Amino acid sequence: MKQFFTTSEAARLLGVRTSSSIQKKIVAGNIPAFRAAGGRDYRITRSDLLEYMKVHDIPVPKILESAAIRVLIVDDKNEFSRPMAEFLKQNEFDVVVANNGLEAGYFLKAFKPHIILLDMLLGDMDGRDFLKIFAIDEEMKNAKIIGMSGYLKRQDIDPDDLSKMHGFLSKPFHYEKMLKKIGRAIDKMGQKSIFI
Repeated sequence: MKQFFTTSEAARLLGVRTSSSIQKKIVAGNIPAFRAAGGRDYRITRSDLLEYMKVHDIPVPKILESAAIRVLIVDDKNEFSRPMAEFLKQNEFDVVVANNGLEAGYFLKAFKPHIILLDMLLGDMDGRDFLKIFAIDEEMKNAKIIGMSGYLKRQDIDPDDLSKMHGFLSKPFHYEKMLKKIGRAIDKMGQKSIFI
């Protein structure tokens, strides 16, 4: 679970438009914060942010009060999935990688992911097949799928399949872009994300 927040992240969680208003509260001593060595931006601990929300009767977003968001990466290329998984873990996500459709089916039940990053061209299963199986699984109706491919572009994917996804990424992509897509999907789950 994420323990430190930038002023921008805190602003999003508090429903404030800009980070400058958070910085003013820090300078005034209303929110305890610290600066990382050599850094200009402040960091606010999770506990200090929660305390500020409690004192000021600000509703606590689910992302602050609940366990980490679970992400299932479904990709048969380890050279792509491993660094992506490590990046997500560094950003406080709980991550599991499935290298094929069979493993993905197992992890859907055992791991119960909130977000699924799905390669559309797996070795043993097409992403469209996965979407069909996923669509009939009642337990997974709240999970959000973000499609990804190094071969297909968004316009190559059937509109019906796109409608079952909550975003699409063309490989290779910057991890910050992936975080934004995940953040939007989290928001659609009714949780506030710090990544959008």
